[in-house]
Amino acid sequence: MRDGAVKTPRYAWAVVFVILFSACAGPVNMFNVPPAASVIIPRYGIDTVAIGMLVSVFSFAAVVMAFPAGGLCDKLGLKKVVVISAGLTAAGSILACFSGGNYAFFLLCRVIIGLGFGLYQVAWPPLMGIWFPEKTRGTAMGIMGAYAGIGTIVDLNVIPRLLDYGYDLVLVLSAAWSVLALVVVCVMNLTPKVNFVEEEAKGKVMPKESSWTDLLKTPTAWMIGIVFLIFAWICAGGVNTYYPVYLTEDFGIDAVTANAMVSVCSGLSVLSFAVGFTMDLTGKRKRWLIAFGLSYLMGVVLMYSMPTIPGVWAGIFFEGIACAGIPVCVRTLAVENLPPGMTNKALALITFCTTLGIAFGASLYALAADATSFKAAGLVMLGGLALVSVVCSFFIKEAKRKHGGEPADELQEAVECDAADELGCSAEG
Repeated sequence: MRDGAVKTPRYAWAVVFVILFSACAGPVNMFNVPPAASVIIPRYGIDTVAIGMLVSVFSFAAVVMAFPAGGLCDKLGLKKVVVISAGLTAAGSILACFSGGNYAFFLLCRVIIGLGFGLYQVAWPPLMGIWFPEKTRGTAMGIMGAYAGIGTIVDLNVIPRLLDYGYDLVLVLSAAWSVLALVVVCVMNLTPKVNFVEEEAKGKVMPKESSWTDLLKTPTAWMIGIVFLIFAWICAGGVNTYYPVYLTEDFGIDAVTANAMVSVCSGLSVLSFAVGFTMDLTGKRKRWLIAFGLSYLMGVVLMYSMPTIPGVWAGIFFEGIACAGIPVCVRTLAVENLPPGMTNKALALITFCTTLGIAFGASLYALAADATSFKAAGLVMLGGLALVSVVCSFFIKEAKRKHGGEPADELQEAVECDAADELGCSAEG
């Protein structure tokens, strides 16, 4: 039987959109600081460096949580880990509503949210893997890949318009989203009876070992992690956090317009579902990653070198296209080309690298910009990193199929369930 003939359980699509809504709580809380910097600075009595720390500390906790999250997913299961992560996000966002003008307490609240964010980033890609066969997995990853863009778009466009009512309203709305996200994951069935990743792995040439030591000896896992580290570094540091400031200072654009322009990158990232669908049609995961890496490099160069607004828009376009593609490619490559027993650990490594980039990207870029200029730091630091990312993409190794290694007929039979049995599609069919 051909892989393309294996049907996707209909309930799997409900899982995608529930997890998407829940995952958006992370970036909604993470990026509710930069658009409100003008209000937060006097509220907490801090400077611009401390603003960067509010974004970075969110990820410090995620860095610490990344590797334990892989073990928790193996031990507790993905459903419990998703619920725990949503619970931490909700708890931290609720506590933030009572931070008042206490900067240290607000920082602590963001650490708690960061713990949940770290868990979520490890748990959701394997969920897409086990619920979807290869023919639709890219589409599912693409839909989920929009979560960061959706959260960022909401923050960059809605928050500046809410500040007239005070920053407390921003915190309350962020908490409301987080609580609702917790409720929906608690009531959903997130454990399929048919694990597509395990079934497909039987037809691929993969190492049998899956320990932490084996993972750390796998070059492909490290290359994927480095690519995502750089992506997060550039996105969080050079684009979402400080590029609006660059536009304001170098082009004289008002803050609301500057944030709206930057949000276009995130807006284009919502097209990740189209990237995933295209990957499913072509099957060329690695080639697409290289192409999107080149788009990322082009975007950085144009955004920080063009002296005119039309040139800046061109850079934003290339950057946004890359933001739509790179996360989808990276996570899909990780799920499909590493042994099933290594998947959760691999996602933990990738999350560690990603949150490391977010945690230090904004602060290091700020230091480089203070020592030189926004433009110089963007071209040299971010442009150089984007080039390294492209090079690393070439060294990712895709798993080869065994001769005749097509999915067994039993796999198709397992997912051909009655509509009444859709919530718990049984392996017996």
